Amino acid sequence: MMEYDSDQVAKLYFETSFLDDQSERECPACKSIAVRAYIWRHDGGSRTVLFSYAWCKHCRRFKGWTTADTGEFTFSDPIESLPEPEREIYRRGVAKLLPKLDKLWDEGELPQTFVRARSPKKRLGK
Repeated sequence: MMEYDSDQVAKLYFETSFLDDQSERECPACKSIAVRAYIWRHDGGSRTVLFSYAWCKHCRRFKGWTTADTGEFTFSDPIESLPEPEREIYRRGVAKLLPKLDKLWDEGELPQTFVRARSPKKRLGK
């Protein structure tokens, strides 16, 4: 697996927000319609953060971001329903997480659904 380069990230980041459109989109590296996204929430004690991933199922490029959780939306998360030991295995790195997410996507448990809780202050992926 390789990370997207800065130009590829810019193309992903400035397209339609993954919060507004969860469908697969064109990969800026291989041009396949195979880029998927996943977001999970982590309560770090002093603050809650969002971890976001975008990856291409075809060429296996990816990018991960973190941002403060503003509480502006709720979302589904099939990984959250797993027992904690299993959940932690997936959340420790992309090598195990992305194949699991692809499996969940192919089984129809992803993409996630998002509901805005209040007026947005900041948008992920935009």
